[in-house]
Amino acid sequence: TTDTSAGDAFYLQYGFLRIDHDDATHSMCLSPIARTIDV
Repeated sequence: TTDTSAGDAFYLQYGFLRIDHDDATHSMCLSPIARTIDV
């Protein structure tokens, strides 16, 4: 899960950004025109 500091650090290390969203805690945009991937 991403609701721990270790999980958070893992996603941030791999380029995910912290977001405040109902269904996700982190988001990554793979390219400028691609949709984001929420986890």
